[in-house]
Amino acid sequence: MPGIDASTLITSNEDPSTLFQLLDQIGEGSYGAVYKAISKQTGTVVAIKVIAIDGDWDEVNKEIQMLKELEACDQVIRYHGSWFLEPDLWIVMELCQDSMSGMVEALGHGLDEQQISFVMRETLLGLQFLHSNRKIHRDIKSGNILFKDDGSVKLADFGVSAQLANTISKRKTMIGSPFWMAPEVVQGLEYGTVADVWSVGITAIELADTLPPRSDVHPMRLIFQIPVLPSPTLAQPEDWSDEFNDFIAKCLDKDPQARPSCAMLLQHPFIKAAPSKDVMVDAVEELIAIKATAPDNEFDDGTGFFTTTDAGSTMASGTMMAAATMPFDAGTVVPGFDDADGFGTVMIPSGAAPANNAEDSKPAFLRHMEREETKDKGKADVDVLMQKLDDIRSNIAMLQKEEQSVLREISANQ
Repeated sequence: MPGIDASTLITSNEDPSTLFQLLDQIGEGSYGAVYKAISKQTGTVVAIKVIAIDGDWDEVNKEIQMLKELEACDQVIRYHGSWFLEPDLWIVMELCQDSMSGMVEALGHGLDEQQISFVMRETLLGLQFLHSNRKIHRDIKSGNILFKDDGSVKLADFGVSAQLANTISKRKTMIGSPFWMAPEVVQGLEYGTVADVWSVGITAIELADTLPPRSDVHPMRLIFQIPVLPSPTLAQPEDWSDEFNDFIAKCLDKDPQARPSCAMLLQHPFIKAAPSKDVMVDAVEELIAIKATAPDNEFDDGTGFFTTTDAGSTMASGTMMAAATMPFDAGTVVPGFDDADGFGTVMIPSGAAPANNAEDSKPAFLRHMEREETKDKGKADVDVLMQKLDDIRSNIAMLQKEEQSVLREISANQ
């Protein structure tokens, strides 16, 4: 590995195949595979992501350093280490049962209020840790909230997480999943940690109603609607407690200055009354029983890495969110591609943001795949594609102005 300091990336120089026994392949993507494995030393069952690295060591190193910094938090998926076995990198992570979106989809119904209260408390605790370390998750949704067999909850998918430098307290890059995206993020304004709080509120609705609000709207259209439409509510607010409705309302305050922090929300009555993880046991056992009779590869791999099928589902979790309409099975939707059925991660550089911000925030594997997509094309082809992308962005800007004007008129007449 010439040109890099491998000591910051590799846990040891040992052959990982002598440390871990690969059991079943539980996930597959265009850049690698995920295996269920067992530590030969401790007997711990883990998930191992095996990827071929082609000149992107520095970027992978950045992502691994992020995971290392989060190890002290019980509500964050645990990183165990990385080993190199030419030509592959083995990234060893905590193995979870599934994502919350996988649970809701498999069960065929939303969670009850006590279960949601518990999941929200654990999510807020995880985010409080991130925020105290000057990090924003930027992609909170049920697909990125995993759970273990005992019901404990873990945040995952830090591929788009941002570090807030001491001298820069806000971000401007538009990154996240549009259905969960805060108004200030959509508008390309400066935003901070409370952007994650908005996503928490949307996720709470998602866990109750099984889908995020306005899930029938195309993601690009929704981006224009979020700043001008009223904050979402539960589909049937009267079916839920006043405390739950108030919690959602506070999370979804459109004014980021008035929106409470995670620390404040942890004192909210809805969260203070949250039960222990035992409240999840019945749901977990029901899900495991459903999985036992389901076809292979129908569910998420439980790592937050990527899903196990190329077709996927609209609520698939993980950075590698597969969707049949996507040009490749990554969870990043680029304007101009058809993703009407996917709830993937949208990355749209804001006009006010430095151009390199969005690029720096892309996960290493995505940059790798983008290079693979274009490295065999001639320069002329790339220039043509870039011109098309510029044209698309110009058209989006014009449509955004027109649509916002129409939506304001609609809102004024309601």
